[in-house]
Amino acid sequence: MRSDPILNLPRCCGIRDSTVSVIAGMQSAFCVQGTSLGAISEGFEVSVPRGVHATYGATSTEAVALLASVEQELEAEGVQVVDLAAVDF
Repeated sequence: MRSDPILNLPRCCGIRDSTVSVIAGMQSAFCVQGTSLGAISEGFEVSVPRGVHATYGATSTEAVALLASVEQELEAEGVQVVDLAAVDF
């Protein structure tokens, strides 16, 4: 799945003048993962802070496992998964 809302912003917003993106969102395995992978494919340097995305499962144990799986997949694709304290705004 690939979602590119960040890549469709007009140039006046400055996003296309930057090479670094910090992605946060609600659904780990959808908007966060898709937008992160889309940005990587467009040449952006992408960071996803731990704890600023979420998911759900039949049990809380399943949800935690899915979060860990998404973060591992993102790291394998070149996304930097970092502690929130390491992100400068």
